[in-house]
Amino acid sequence: MMSEAVIATDHSNTIAFINQAAAELTQWYPKQAVGRHIIDILALVDSSSGNPITIFADDVVDIMRKGVTTLNAILLGRFGSRRPIELRIVSDRNINGRVGAVLVFREVTKP
Repeated sequence: MMSEAVIATDHSNTIAFINQAAAELTQWYPKQAVGRHIIDILALVDSSSGNPITIFADDVVDIMRKGVTTLNAILLGRFGSRRPIELRIVSDRNINGRVGAVLVFREVTKP
């Protein structure tokens, strides 16, 4: 069983950490992902409409601020896989006061 996938970004939305579960779902090795912008690694489409979702775009941030803690989406893997996921984004302020984010997601399966 796969654990939750975790990606942490810095204040500029550059990946600072990616765990093995996230690497498997995104199809990016951690050494390749760290240092890249989150939108290069986490390609998402809306699970209902199929429209692209841009992480940290104003509309997604607004949804999260309105109390929606989980976003349902399809994750497009680097090599073409399509996996339904649930995604949570938590802001993370570092000791210098700069805000990054921690993204926690998992693959969901239909019952």
